[in-house]
Amino acid sequence: MKRLTVILCVFLIAGFASSCSCGYDNDYFLETNWNCDNETFLSYYNSLYLDKLQELKEKYNVECKRKTELDHMQYGGVNMCYYFYNESFTLRLELSSDNTLATISSYLYYYGNETPSNEYSDFKNLVDFSNDFINYVSYDAKTDANHFEKLFFEALNDDDLFASENLHHDDTVGTLGYIVQLNSTTGGYYYMMDKNNSLKKENHRFEFQGLLKPIE
Repeated sequence: MKRLTVILCVFLIAGFASSCSCGYDNDYFLETNWNCDNETFLSYYNSLYLDKLQELKEKYNVECKRKTELDHMQYGGVNMCYYFYNESFTLRLELSSDNTLATISSYLYYYGNETPSNEYSDFKNLVDFSNDFINYVSYDAKTDANHFEKLFFEALNDDDLFASENLHHDDTVGTLGYIVQLNSTTGGYYYMMDKNNSLKKENHRFEFQGLLKPIE
């Protein structure tokens, strides 16, 4: 009887394992051909990114303060976070590298004056600023048009003031793509870089999640 129970358990475990689709897929992120050690990322790429950001800042006439945070991640990789901010917006760019896997998370919080304007022309330069940088660094970015602009007008006509465009998903990298959320309050924490958990500052959020690509 014990032997029969053991055999049944083995078959059940084997059946569960064969039917389980965990979604882990290294093929996608390996397509980027990213292979970068921490030192190169913190020196070569940091310099490259900052030069591009300065170029775009001048191109789009963005007057703001800048802050950079560099951290070593728990499992060996490194993270660079760039902030551009003033009283009307905060752009938060998080770029992380861990040998063969590197990611970008971009968050533009547009606060406006008292409340965020729905006139796209009032903040178009900020969206273009973030979108051009994403196009420069990201393997996944769609460069045929500014997809944030398209999603903004979709969100205006949505009951939840929300629009998104998914580019890829697997359990290794998560969900990659574009998100626009209007009249959000989740970005108040980064207003003027005060990092105030209690501040609920209404904003339009333009978010992108993607993978980094090598740049020569």
